[in-house]
Amino acid sequence: MANATEPTGTCSVPKRRRVAAIVVSNLLCEIVQRAHPNREPSQALGVVLLDEPIDAEPAQLNLGIEPGPTAHCELKATLRLDAVNEEAERYGVRAGQTIREALALVSNLTVLELTREQLETELQRLAEIALAFGATVAFEAPDTIWVDIGGSAHLFGGEEALAHDLLARIRAVGHVARLAISDGPRLAQGFARWKTVRSGKESVFVVDSASTVHEYGKLPNLALPIERPVATWLARLGLHTVSSLAKLPPKALSSRLGVRAQVVLELCRGNDPEPLKAFQPPPQLAEQLQFDDSIEGVQPLLFVLRGLAARLSARLQGRGLYAQTLELCLEHDRSIAKLRAVEQTTSLRYELAAPVWRENELRRVITSRLERTRLRAPTVGLTLSAVETTAALPQQLDLARGASGVGSSLARGPETLPVLLAELGADIGRKNVGVLTLNDGHAPESRCALKPVKLGKTGRAKAATTGGNALFQAELLCNQQPTRLLPQPVTLESPLKVGADLMIGRELFKIIRRQFLKRIDTSWWEKNAVSRDYLKLWLKKSLIAAPGFSGPGFSGPGGSGGQSAANYLEVLAYVDRRTGARFIQGVFD
Repeated sequence: MANATEPTGTCSVPKRRRVAAIVVSNLLCEIVQRAHPNREPSQALGVVLLDEPIDAEPAQLNLGIEPGPTAHCELKATLRLDAVNEEAERYGVRAGQTIREALALVSNLTVLELTREQLETELQRLAEIALAFGATVAFEAPDTIWVDIGGSAHLFGGEEALAHDLLARIRAVGHVARLAISDGPRLAQGFARWKTVRSGKESVFVVDSASTVHEYGKLPNLALPIERPVATWLARLGLHTVSSLAKLPPKALSSRLGVRAQVVLELCRGNDPEPLKAFQPPPQLAEQLQFDDSIEGVQPLLFVLRGLAARLSARLQGRGLYAQTLELCLEHDRSIAKLRAVEQTTSLRYELAAPVWRENELRRVITSRLERTRLRAPTVGLTLSAVETTAALPQQLDLARGASGVGSSLARGPETLPVLLAELGADIGRKNVGVLTLNDGHAPESRCALKPVKLGKTGRAKAATTGGNALFQAELLCNQQPTRLLPQPVTLESPLKVGADLMIGRELFKIIRRQFLKRIDTSWWEKNAVSRDYLKLWLKKSLIAAPGFSGPGFSGPGGSGGQSAANYLEVLAYVDRRTGARFIQGVFD
């Protein structure tokens, strides 16, 4: 029982669970505003929440400009507004009014519809962000997300620091929210929604257990889970706050509060035992945006991509994941795409050489390839998906960098290596990005290979090597190995003997010296069996017409390096013992 109580002064208060509640009071308007980016923010707006979209004019209901509303529009006019923006509130429009009543106050009011599925999808996105702050996360339509922070607050430096960090991440994806921490979900929701914000203070409220009853009693009775007609009736009786209700006899109050009377009475006493229904995130991570009007070109899409990358980054961080493979799907205008005989969608797949998750990293990787993509039809929709993910590995802090202040910028630390590798992989292809490693092999072309990068826990690049003995690695350091191998061996027609003339490209050379290096004769049953005699040749230009060596596939030293550098060349040659063919394979610089 040592942990059952928590000392507070001279008395002890039972230790209770701590829950953070995020209330996004203007969420409905923010969702429809993001779906209609061309609409002016200063225009009066109302939102109607529907179970399913209305067939007739589903995108926008502007009944004030219709000359003769049909019967279906008359039915629309009787719908009640579920949310209004600040501009509409200035003219007296309030949530709960019918569309007809609101149009009487603001003739040019724009009414947009929002389905409950769209609202729930956005709440799920915000819940995914909150997963980084607690093991149990829940949400409730239309505007609340809860996080159980009882065992995680100390990881962020306390409840105050956690609250500010969580609120900053919610605001980073484009939402204005208020956050409160208290002893239960309904208590925290009441504080977040109704507690007064002092001038110059951020919308964060941390209420300790000892003062919960006192602070909750100051809130209006609407903070309790009671219906609005009941709250209005209580206000007519002069019962405006929670504390005024708590003073009434429980039996007299229960008859008026109905089935939730017991819950309301417990909240008045500061008890909130309501459990949280844990949120399970969907397996697929995707962010989608549709446009009212089609968009021409790539540059406008890069601006829209910023919001998609920010939301996807926040969800990845909430799940503790990195993106290993991204996919960007551009949906084109069907009529124009059909007229031009092109595909209706354009899909860009990014198989990253290193996993990333930050917003700026995601944008850098996607932008490098999207800017060079030619779009043959206007774009009406954009979807960014994390097709493959990997678990995030926390990186240990470097005390030396932190003390010197160098580590304050992410652009200077070793954590920039994964971003660079991912950007290169998206730009030139994942198979072309790796670490050059040594292999066991006799032929020069098989002694090194490009291995895919694997990032360790410290963020340093590694490669899956196939081994290699010490004698072979030491041999590479001696002067018997060429400094450059040609992409393709150059065929020679002349015999490889001293005094012979070789025509390489447009230059004529004479062999002045040769040295036998070794013979390679692998077993015939091997996959890449070879039988070669390797020689080192010293060449001199027979006719000095143009400085430098310009053989096919490589270039030698220029004419500014002196006579010996301009007129002499050392090359690696071999003779295929099976066919007798002669080749130049490398250069000794």
